[in-house]
Amino acid sequence: DARVPRGDDGGGDGASGGGDGSGVGGDVSDAGGAGGAEIPDGDIKLPELTEGEALDYHGIVPDQHFTQPPPRYTEATLIRALEEKGIGRPSTYAPTISTILSRGYIEKEKRSLYPTDLGKAVNDIMTSHFTDIVDVAFTADMEKKLDDVEEGNKEWRSLIHDFYGGFERVLKTAEEEIGEVEIADEVSDVICEKCGRNMVIKMGRYGKFLACPGYPDCKNAKPIVEYAGVECPKCGGNIVYRKTKKGKKYISCESVATCDFRTWDLPANEVCKLCGKFMVRPSWGGKNASLRCSDETCPNGAKPEYKKTEAKADAEADAKAEDKGGAKSDAKAGAKSGAVARRASSTRAAGSASTRATGSRAAKATGSGATRKSSRGKTT
Repeated sequence: DARVPRGDDGGGDGASGGGDGSGVGGDVSDAGGAGGAEIPDGDIKLPELTEGEALDYHGIVPDQHFTQPPPRYTEATLIRALEEKGIGRPSTYAPTISTILSRGYIEKEKRSLYPTDLGKAVNDIMTSHFTDIVDVAFTADMEKKLDDVEEGNKEWRSLIHDFYGGFERVLKTAEEEIGEVEIADEVSDVICEKCGRNMVIKMGRYGKFLACPGYPDCKNAKPIVEYAGVECPKCGGNIVYRKTKKGKKYISCESVATCDFRTWDLPANEVCKLCGKFMVRPSWGGKNASLRCSDETCPNGAKPEYKKTEAKADAEADAKAEDKGGAKSDAKAGAKSGAVARRASSTRAAGSASTRATGSRAAKATGSGATRKSSRGKTT
C-alpha cells in the first residue's frame, strides 16, 4: 500500500515521502518532507524500506483486477491503424481488407474481424521466415522510397536490385524449410448419413461447408445449416438462417422446395399472444421497431408501414418542387427555342425562295439577251 507509515510515530524523512508526524503516514503522492521529489498524479511509489524495519498494521484491502484483452479490429479501426503507421494509401485500404477476407485469412462476425486457422498459419510462416517484410516499418519505408522514385530522386532499378537481392535468398531458404503445411479440419457434431462418420468443416469457394472425412470412399457433402430454433408459420418445418451473396442475413423455411416462407425480418425472443407463433423484428426499424407476428394471416402479423420522418418528407417535397419548377423552366426554354427555330426556318425558307426567284429572273434575262444577240447576228 502506498500509504504504509514508517516507524512507530508515522514520521518519515523527505526522501521517503513520509507523513506529517501525526502518527499516520501521509500519501506518497504528496511527497511530503523537505527532500521529497514530486510524483506525477496517478503514479504510486512505495517509500524506501530496509530489512527488519518495523511497520504498523492498519488493515488489508482486498482488491482484484482482471486484465482485459484489447478489442478486436473492425474495418474502421484497422484502416485507422494503417493510417497511423503510414502503411499503404487510401486507395489500397479497401482492396487490402477485401483480399484477406476473400482468401479466408480472417472472418467477419458482426463488425469484428477474427483470424482463421489459415490466417494464423500464414502469419506464423511470415513472422518466422520473412521478418523484414512483416515488419510494420517495412511498408511505410517502401512507400517513401517509391515516392522518391516518382519524384525523380531515386532510380527504380537500383531500388528493386537492393530489395530483391536479399529477398531471393530468404525465399529460397523458406521454400526448403517450410514444405507442406496441413491445417486440421474442424470436426463437427453432424453425423454423415451415408457412412456414420463425424463430418468436418471445410472451406470452399463460396464459404464453409460440411464434408465427410472418408473421401474418396464417401463423397457426401452439404451446406452448413444454422437453425433459428422456431417453426415455420406456414408448414411447421424448421426455420433456418441464410445469407445472400453479399452476406445479408434472412430466414426461410428449411423445405424451400415445398414452402415459400422467407423474410428479412429476423426472429425475436417473443411469442405472439394471439396465435402462439414466433415474433419477428422488422429489418428496417432497428432495435426500437415494433415486433410483429411471423404469420401474416394473424392480426399481429401485418407488416408495419414505413413512416418517413418529417425532415425527410420535407426534403422530398422540396426536391419535387424543384423538379417541377425545373420542368416548367425547361418547357419555357424549349418553347422559346422552338419559336426561334421556327422563325429562323421561315427566314431561311423565305431567303431560299427569294434566291430561287432571283435566279429564275436572272436566267430568263440571260436567255432573252442571248436570243437577242443571236437574232442580231442572223440579221447582220
